[in-house]
Amino acid sequence: MAARSADTPEELAVDQHTAARTLQHAVDRVLRTQREAISGAARRCADALEAGGILQAFGTGHSQALAMELAGRAGGFVAANRLALKQLVMAGRAAPEEVVGSAAERSVDLAQRLWELHEIGAADV
Repeated sequence: MAARSADTPEELAVDQHTAARTLQHAVDRVLRTQREAISGAARRCADALEAGGILQAFGTGHSQALAMELAGRAGGFVAANRLALKQLVMAGRAAPEEVVGSAAERSVDLAQRLWELHEIGAADV
């Protein structure tokens, strides 16, 4: 099998600029259309922290990345907790096959069971 040749710097520059423009357009669109919702969510988080609550972070699939960034990292934000579907398996309340796939992230039953594993305070968000 022949080795693949490296992309030329010109090709990389075009791809990098295209990627940067695409990302910038996406961020601009979110800021333009969601500023009020973002401000409202930030206010709710600030109010919860001020009241002694914590941020309860959840996500499935790729959306777990934000929850992983918020909670459980060395040197990370202390007033946060990550809720993860795999905790249902670890606690013995679910079989592994129950918490995989797109149906799991929309299951009210799994959400309730996960919620019950944690001490969620009234001031939490």
